[in-house]
Amino acid sequence: MIVVIGSNQWTCSLASTPTELTAGLSGQESLPPGEGMLFDLGVDYSHIDINMTEMLFPLDIVFINSNQAVVGVLHDVQPNDEAYFIASDSLGARYFLEVNAGEAASVNIGDEASVTGITNGFDANTILGYTVYIMVIITMINLVIKSFKNPGERLTHSHNKSIGNPGLVQPSRTYLIPGLKTRLDRIMGELSTSRQFKVDRLFEVMEGASHMKRAIQEQRPFTEPLSPLELELKDSFMHNYITYDDYNRYVGEVVAVENYMNLEQWSNALSGLNKLMFSVADVFLIDFPEKPKKDIMDIVKAIWRMK
Repeated sequence: MIVVIGSNQWTCSLASTPTELTAGLSGQESLPPGEGMLFDLGVDYSHIDINMTEMLFPLDIVFINSNQAVVGVLHDVQPNDEAYFIASDSLGARYFLEVNAGEAASVNIGDEASVTGITNGFDANTILGYTVYIMVIITMINLVIKSFKNPGERLTHSHNKSIGNPGLVQPSRTYLIPGLKTRLDRIMGELSTSRQFKVDRLFEVMEGASHMKRAIQEQRPFTEPLSPLELELKDSFMHNYITYDDYNRYVGEVVAVENYMNLEQWSNALSGLNKLMFSVADVFLIDFPEKPKKDIMDIVKAIWRMK
């Protein structure tokens, strides 16, 4: 398989099955120059986490969407780094290409990629099966890793690199008053990259919940077919930030709140939403060290009182 981006060309092996996607280049001592591995996820994803714990050499990683355009680039990702892609706007990634560090130095977002020998994707059942399989594997790996390190104290090389990557975005948090924003920025600076992303996702869930809270406060029925809160919870599950059981439980509680609203039981709806929001926050922060967990929860409470 050949991947061409601008003047660059790589001969690649393809990873597309659950086993191949999980193993990748882990344990391999090196790559010959001009060779790489192309990972095909089947559809465009807005968030991709790449486990580098068993890598033995540094990589450049190029993210490519279904239209074969480059939507993100990470340079010189070292073994044990935490490598992340988060879509900018609607530009998700279906593929990511791993090559030797330095070989993708001239690749930029927006470049056209030519990927030969790729099919048009998987059917829905196959995609669902692969997604569940991969998420189970990732969860198991994360549990093993957490058992061997002290959570919350490890800062990574990829933290500094990722912030400057045009393919990465941060929530705006426009609802934060200056004092809270300064406090949150300080706390975030002391967290590992993976926990920073987890806190970002928590605040996105809060933003989704605020739409429902405004409807309750204005005493109007919630008529949207799928609430922003449900969408954010679904994304949190797909990103492996909450479990399948948590997701089902939370969606059930969202439906209960919507039913209260439709029955015009506004006080019950608001009470149910408040309990749900703090339950969600507690699950997101469950593996955080006690001090940052308390600090972030205090900010969550302050924001929720303002909404």
